[in-house]
Amino acid sequence: MDPTVSSHNTASMPTNETDQPGNQDCSPILALNFLAIIIALVGLVGNTIVLWLLGFHIRKKVISIYIFNLVLADSFFLCCHFIDSLLRVIDFYGFYAHKVSKSILGNAAIIPYIAGLSILSAISTERCLSVLWPIWYHCHRPENMSVVICALIWALSFLMGIL
Repeated sequence: MDPTVSSHNTASMPTNETDQPGNQDCSPILALNFLAIIIALVGLVGNTIVLWLLGFHIRKKVISIYIFNLVLADSFFLCCHFIDSLLRVIDFYGFYAHKVSKSILGNAAIIPYIAGLSILSAISTERCLSVLWPIWYHCHRPENMSVVICALIWALSFLMGIL
């Protein structure tokens, strides 16, 4: 047996420092976070335009109140994800900012998420009522029902997010 050949398997040994377990390539994760930041910024610009139009230039109707609240919930949700992705990018460069706010952003993002889904359900219910019973819907529907429903949805979403 040749004394220059070692008795253990050299194929499993790392050949350079990038093969070490702690030095994994994180560029796809970083690229996805940058993509999430770009998408969140574009979504926030679009939602801001819709909020401005619904808030100041369009007459308040049943559906516009629901859409206003839906856009508001989507904007809050996008803000939470924008901040989360930004903190992940900062964390990638060694500042460890994401570790502190991870649970806070997760809990804050669930509130507009639940509110948005609930508002979508309320819009669907309103549309079904207006199609299935149009006379009742036109004559007996309370005038401020959409405002009350949206306020209840936000309150219940907040309570569920806290729990």
